[in-house]
Amino acid sequence: MFGKLGRDHRDWLLITSYNLLLQRKAERAATLLELLSRMDPDCPQCRRLLAYANLLLDDREGCSQALERIRKSSDELDQAVVRFISERVAASAPQSLDS
Repeated sequence: MFGKLGRDHRDWLLITSYNLLLQRKAERAATLLELLSRMDPDCPQCRRLLAYANLLLDDREGCSQALERIRKSSDELDQAVVRFISERVAASAPQSLDS
């Protein structure tokens, strides 16, 4: 659809997204990462950063979708990311008044 994405372009999008996340501009970072994930769906760094951006945005659905893509990986770092973000999502879940 977008053609071949050069490594330098992919790296620029990742670095820019990472810097935006450091500045707590998660919405802008998520937009770039969504674009990158469509252009390069096999990029593990993109999947990890997108999950984190969605966590910062409190976008549970987006975070869940990103985590599902990460779970398919057998990489240990990916599994550590899944555990980290899943714990944060669970900790931020609204508590029931019945408990």
